[in-house]
Amino acid sequence: TRKGRGAEGYRRAGRRNPGDAEVWSLLGMVEGRMGRYEDAACACRRSLAVHPGHPAALANLGNALAMLGRHDEAVACHRQRLRLPPPTAAPDAR
Repeated sequence: TRKGRGAEGYRRAGRRNPGDAEVWSLLGMVEGRMGRYEDAACACRRSLAVHPGHPAALANLGNALAMLGRHDEAVACHRQRLRLPPPTAAPDAR
């Protein structure tokens, strides 16, 4: 499937660049969309190990944990995400 190929691409990218928090977060998102919640949680935790407080990784981890029935942990992730400052807008490229 297309999502499966996407997940494999992110896995390869993660092996090549294990310090890239964004790659691990994206892998977590794709794994979650495929219903592979344990794998999603693992990928998000790798992202957070590289970049603690990565907003998307926290949200994706919270979603995966909720789907696994681990509601207290899921709520904690989402609360942590909500405590982060809002992202700043990119400067105007004019």
